[in-house]
Amino acid sequence: MSRNRAIGMLSIFAVATVSIFSFGIAATSVYAANDPLIDQQWGLTIIGARDVWSQSTGVGVTVAIIDSGSGPHPDLDANLILGHSFINGNESSDSADVDSHGTHVTGIVAAVNGNGIGISGVAPNARILSIRVFASGNENSNSEDIAKAITFAVDAGARVINLSLGGEVQVVRITDAVQYAVSKNVLVVAAAGNGGPDKPPSWPAADDNTIAVTAIKKDQTFTNFDRRGDYIDLSAPGDDILSTRTSEFTCSGFVPPALYGCSQGTSFAAPFVSGAAALLFAARPNLTVAQVRSLLMSTAIDLGSPGRDTTYGVGLLNLPAAFAALNALFPIVSNPMIAADGRVNSVVTGTTPTLAVSPQLQWYRCTSAGVVASAPPSGCAPITSAVALTYQMTVNDLRKFLRFA
Repeated sequence: MSRNRAIGMLSIFAVATVSIFSFGIAATSVYAANDPLIDQQWGLTIIGARDVWSQSTGVGVTVAIIDSGSGPHPDLDANLILGHSFINGNESSDSADVDSHGTHVTGIVAAVNGNGIGISGVAPNARILSIRVFASGNENSNSEDIAKAITFAVDAGARVINLSLGGEVQVVRITDAVQYAVSKNVLVVAAAGNGGPDKPPSWPAADDNTIAVTAIKKDQTFTNFDRRGDYIDLSAPGDDILSTRTSEFTCSGFVPPALYGCSQGTSFAAPFVSGAAALLFAARPNLTVAQVRSLLMSTAIDLGSPGRDTTYGVGLLNLPAAFAALNALFPIVSNPMIAADGRVNSVVTGTTPTLAVSPQLQWYRCTSAGVVASAPPSGCAPITSAVALTYQMTVNDLRKFLRFA
């Protein structure tokens, strides 16, 4: 059986009345765009986030934001889980933001969609684990605190870690923590760094185990603050980015309401990729870090010089193309239905959803009910010549279970 078929189940007992069963993987409902600021979010549009919400909104995936904290904020609170802080060797559960940077990052990843206020995140149903590693907005973070935060995020169940921070020196303990994350199938996304093209590589973005993200403007060109280097992997929106804040910031062309504002920097490009990764992990929880990385990078829109370059990496994040590649690797399971009254000589009918190609059909006789599957479970045998939408039950089906693929 190919992976794009689901097998429906129907219990058959002599004269029992049988209900209609429906099994398979259902797509997530398309979200209504009733967040009043969503049309100001040019970044969502350019990466195609809204085009893939019918397939995934990040449900079931936790993204760790290791930053200045996050919230509280009315457009985030529903997606925030109990956070943590690592400040100068001290730990606590206080992860409230100290200067808006982390809140801005968090909103890009997972601001609540459809609540009638503000904006939407790339993965609006992802959960956010906020981990604060900055004592205040004007202080640097301790590298040991960052390493502990990464390890904590992995052990707490995060699938994606966002690091919108960095320095110009590789720190072994952070490198080791990133390696630990990858070994546990956790994707680490890092900002490629600001300061302009003459600056050296930023760490941990320069670590091969991270996805290093640089920033582009609305016209898909580089900004004057982007660093350069062969360590840069992907480009994402990072200029005049509207998101949640706990302090006021203005935007180009309009005045945002309180608790929202615009910022620029690779710090705000990285969370677009973190949100995109959350969507992929939610769509296919068994994906590996290597697979998600490949899906994101192999489908990017090439920018600048042909091929990978030191300015844009492989190019601009492209979610519709990433999901097209995902669905080619793992076809979406169809959702068959079965209708019958359960009597011998009665005709049972299998119904298929609308498919792009004509489906191959098969009825099976099984010794147990089993669960929905994309291949025939053990104890199921195909019924010879039962390859149409309908099948007439016989005495051979007594005390058996019919399944339709």
